[in-house]
Amino acid sequence: MPDLLANRITMSFANIVNVVPLAREGKLRALAITSIKRSPLAPDLPTMVESGFPRLRGCAVVRPARAGRYAEGCRG
Repeated sequence: MPDLLANRITMSFANIVNVVPLAREGKLRALAITSIKRSPLAPDLPTMVESGFPRLRGCAVVRPARAGRYAEGCRG
């Protein structure tokens, strides 16, 4: 997570428990969660299926808050 926060990497899959506080503080931008259903921890965060990526499950996809909406290589 430190490399993501320092903008040394552009995307990460991370545990939602670690992501939610950082997203609420505006330090990360959460893009989607890989669970089948939306999480009660972040009910506004879409699932990967809702975002067009049906094969990924189990964590959250995040980017530095200053980054754009999609990661390179994640565009459909």
